[in-house]
Amino acid sequence: MTTPPPQDPFPGPEPGTGYGQAPPPGYGAPAGYGQLAGYGAPAGYGQPTGWGGPGAGGPPPETEGKAIAALVLAISSFVILPFVGAVIALFLAPAARRDIVASEGRLGGEGLVTAAKVIAWINIGMCVLAALLALLGVLALWRASSAP
Repeated sequence: MTTPPPQDPFPGPEPGTGYGQAPPPGYGAPAGYGQLAGYGAPAGYGQPTGWGGPGAGGPPPETEGKAIAALVLAISSFVILPFVGAVIALFLAPAARRDIVASEGRLGGEGLVTAAKVIAWINIGMCVLAALLALLGVLALWRASSAP
C-alpha cells in the first residue's frame, strides 16, 4: 500500500499561468503607433555617458607640499617654537595658494592652506595674550616688592 504525496499547503498558480507568460491578446501598443518623430537619442550621438566634469575619470589632484608644510608648522607651533612656527606658516600659506591656483586643478590643498592660516592666527593671538599676562604679572610683582 502506498501513501499519496503530501499536499502543498501554499499552492502556486496553475502551470502555464505564472510570471513570464505573454500577456493575453488585446494588450500592448495600439495599432498604427510606432516611435514618435523627435523622440529618442539624436542620430550620431550614441548613448549618454554620465557627467564628465574636470578631472573625470582621472586620478585625484595631488596635495601641494607647501600647504601640508604650512599646516604642520601651524599645528606644531603650539608645542614646538610657539609664535615662530605660526609666522612661518603664515608666510608659506600664500605661496601655497598661488601654486594651487596656478596649477589649474592639478594640485589641491586649499582647505589645508585655510586651516593653516586660521590655526596660525589663533596661535599668534594666544602668544600675544600670554605675553601680556606675563607682563602684567611681572609688573604686579615689581609693585608688590617696591611697596613700603
